[in-house]
Amino acid sequence: MVGALALSISSLVVGSVATIVAPTPAYAASKKSSEKSKKGKKSKKDLLKGVKVKKKVDKYTWAELAKISDAMTESGSRKAALKIAKKYKLCDKKGKLDGSQTKRMTLSKGETSVRIVGFYHDDLSDGSGKAGITWQFVDGMCNLYYYASLSSDLSGNIQLMDGALQDLASGSYLPSDVAGRLATVSVKTASMDSIRSGEAVSSDKKLWAPSAVEVLGDAEDMSGVNRDSEWMANALNAEGTQYDLFKDQGLSWADQKGAFSDFPTTWFYGYGYSGDDYEQTGGSLKLRDGARPQFFDDQYSDDTACITAYRSLYVNPEDPDATVGNIAVAIGMKGDSFCGRYTATGNDTKVIQPLFCLTAVNDDSTAEESNGISIQDSVDNYSWKDLKVIADEIAAAKDEESATGIAKKYHLVDEEGHLNASSYKTVKLKSGVESKAYIAAFNHDDRADGKGKAGITFMFDEVAPLKAAMNKDGANSGGWKDSDLRKTLNKQFIKELPSDLKKNLVKVKKLTNNTGVTTDVSSVTETEDTLWLPSAVELFGKPGIESESEGLISWQPDQVAVYEKEGDWYQYQITWPSEGANANAAAMWTRSCDAAHSGAFITYDGSALDSGNGNATTAVFPGFCL
Repeated sequence: MVGALALSISSLVVGSVATIVAPTPAYAASKKSSEKSKKGKKSKKDLLKGVKVKKKVDKYTWAELAKISDAMTESGSRKAALKIAKKYKLCDKKGKLDGSQTKRMTLSKGETSVRIVGFYHDDLSDGSGKAGITWQFVDGMCNLYYYASLSSDLSGNIQLMDGALQDLASGSYLPSDVAGRLATVSVKTASMDSIRSGEAVSSDKKLWAPSAVEVLGDAEDMSGVNRDSEWMANALNAEGTQYDLFKDQGLSWADQKGAFSDFPTTWFYGYGYSGDDYEQTGGSLKLRDGARPQFFDDQYSDDTACITAYRSLYVNPEDPDATVGNIAVAIGMKGDSFCGRYTATGNDTKVIQPLFCLTAVNDDSTAEESNGISIQDSVDNYSWKDLKVIADEIAAAKDEESATGIAKKYHLVDEEGHLNASSYKTVKLKSGVESKAYIAAFNHDDRADGKGKAGITFMFDEVAPLKAAMNKDGANSGGWKDSDLRKTLNKQFIKELPSDLKKNLVKVKKLTNNTGVTTDVSSVTETEDTLWLPSAVELFGKPGIESESEGLISWQPDQVAVYEKEGDWYQYQITWPSEGANANAAAMWTRSCDAAHSGAFITYDGSALDSGNGNATTAVFPGFCL
């Protein structure tokens, strides 16, 4: 990308009042703050009302986790906070973290995870005490674009990092149930002006990058330090104390690899200035007046060049006075034998893994609906029984707008009413195969019993739950209706489904060419199916069928009308016949016959439709309704 700003630090304070602070003891609790937090606040019992203990962190809603965090704050001590964490299974029985305490989060660009890194650690900026839980993104949230020569005093570089985090917190990048609950904490960072005094600057943040000591521990333990410059260790230590997760995993200045090796290899956004923001002045590049950094569509994965940026300055331990001025980074290259966790920045891809805390603040969103369903923050956290109740509510909606409103209320879609990366539920078959069933549509398929629409339609994706031939004899006469695979799905495979899913399935009507080779639209007839495959038009839609220039149908103009009658386009589109646990397939079946070729059915390869011999073993991604 053309043009970006160098990533080095002078000060992390942007538009806020700075306070100089000295190093503080680990987990120190302020008696004054504790007393203040008890005034005018709800009791722990009230805060945790309605929050039931879950088996995994991921099963809690963000509203519930915010309430648990506030209860830990109100507890007034780290010991009491850990007791709450253990009760709600946010750590092991000894109060330790091992990196498995994660929760999924759906961003505007896709799905990621966050992990718990600490308890009762960060100071809330309002003086009410310690935030109960601190989280960190597992993936990189954004890649920072830079130009090394642009900022002689380096102040512009830290504004870039700080701007990225502020924009992430205030924009529409995070889910609203997280963004609306972000707590403001006091974050301490050594600036160019304070570092040689061994001090740090305090500023208020909702998202922040970790410091070196928050990951590696006491800087006094750093080897090879020139002890004539005591300010170096003091300044780094002024930036906080080590988080529980990294301490529990044994990460230190002496042991910088092995203990915590899952570096980020993915980022979701790019952040920086565009090429138009620069101008040539006297033979060098300069930012134009009024230029403002922005996010770019830059989701990417790179296993060999990602490094994680700290908010700390890098200081060469052997000669501190000569080297202040660059941001410190933790190298995270998968294939690199060197895994230094505190080193100078280079030209590698720098990603930020922000930290954050939550607060409930007058949050009553854990209340149950009148139907007894507790609102979750992702489809996967509902039971199939709950989803069936929601599906019935959607089916009873008076119009599409009302149905979408119900889906939004239960977080089945995003704030704009669109299906997204978290609109799925995990399905573990009795065979042990684990796949995902994504919501494909609402009020789309007609119930076979004549009682209107099925509320929710799902389709398997990512991992094929099985592979099979459409017909063992290789024929396509009789179409989907008489196919072996239809019988396999509805008589054999259905037994592999979890019992709570199976008993909530709704049989629906599906339209398909049940003749074989034909140009006659009357060949499209109805079947009643509990499990079924999507048709070509349900995947592509009529516009896609008519413009499908690279695949089979472009060579079959006389059959287009037959394909177009086999249903309606789903909102959700299968993206690829995934090579999962038992798939390894180059294509997936649709239920559509190849209406121009005997013995063949239409397949989908992730981008176009093709023709496959009916007796070929091919990936199967069934659909079903609730």
